Amino acid sequence: GILGNALLTCKTFVEAPSFQRLIHDTRFDLVIVDSAINDCGVDLTYLHYKCPFVVYSVLASFPFYFDDYGFHTESSSIPSLESGGKGGPDMSLYDRIIATWQPLKWFWRKQTYYYSRLSAMLKDGLNLEQSPDMADVHSKARVVLVNTHYSIYYAWALFVQVGGIVMTEPLPAEIGAFIARSVSKSRGFVYGCVGTLVRVSKASPAPRTKLCSA
Repeated sequence: GILGNALLTCKTFVEAPSFQRLIHDTRFDLVIVDSAINDCGVDLTYLHYKCPFVVYSVLASFPFYFDDYGFHTESSSIPSLESGGKGGPDMSLYDRIIATWQPLKWFWRKQTYYYSRLSAMLKDGLNLEQSPDMADVHSKARVVLVNTHYSIYYAWALFVQVGGIVMTEPLPAEIGAFIARSVSKSRGFVYGCVGTLVRVSKASPAPRTKLCSA
């Protein structure tokens, strides 16, 4: 599952010799952490570098952010990201129940499965004297930035929405040329990245076809 993959990714990082050299040879005054299933990055930042950190989410607010960073679910007006549904006054009783239940589900999974394993992994990887309290580490975030905007999504209390971030550096020549050709032949082009862990080229034909024809 998603938490198992997060643990595997963290284990790969903390055990890599190159990563061990990196964290022992560098120092930072502030770290901005991409927070999409990246508790490992948040914890490494605080436990090793001992510096302030900012959490940045490239997606809308996940259900497991509620307890991690301490804000209300707003389940009476904002639907769950996982199940969707209409928000505001049109939100059904079922959608409100799901929006209330999803954060509780994630809290239980993190407390009973995820945090204990992550804590033990970081204790060994960083040579700590005792296992860290994951919930306490997350509470140290100075601010949480989310790449959404209230005009197209929902306004979340205690989160700073910073939607509309654009690239200022030029794209690689090959990608830039591909986009230019697409714009000249059609109505436009959307450039997106699914991350380094997703191997689209190795996916089965069905999801690749659906993605490319979206």
